[in-house]
Amino acid sequence: MKKIIIGFGFIILLCSGCTLVPNNKCMGDYEGTIANNEVSLKGDFAICANKDKEPIFKDSNKALNKMSKDYADTLDVIQETFSLDDFNMNTVNEYHKYSSQLIATSDENKKKAANLTTLLEIYQNGQEK
Repeated sequence: MKKIIIGFGFIILLCSGCTLVPNNKCMGDYEGTIANNEVSLKGDFAICANKDKEPIFKDSNKALNKMSKDYADTLDVIQETFSLDDFNMNTVNEYHKYSSQLIATSDENKKKAANLTTLLEIYQNGQEK
């Protein structure tokens, strides 16, 4: 009886370890496709696959800082339009929600908003759900 209990305990321990892998851990190369092929996923935006085989940034902090710089104008418009707090890791969800709702005034602005939405989606894939 003692061996059975130890055996079940071991199985439970193994199974629970499977769910303990965080979403922000790279588990290999990302082999899927990204809906928006206009986004360069190199350098600070380099990606890998998480435990769910979703694309995540290899370094989410670098990616967030790069977004802040490269998309500063777009982020400012989103912030002003939707009365949001400053863009940071605590407000990413709000910016993602509204980035796809932004009414762009030019083709360049539409492209930047679409690219930002894609990058924010990848960033969110690496966050705990």
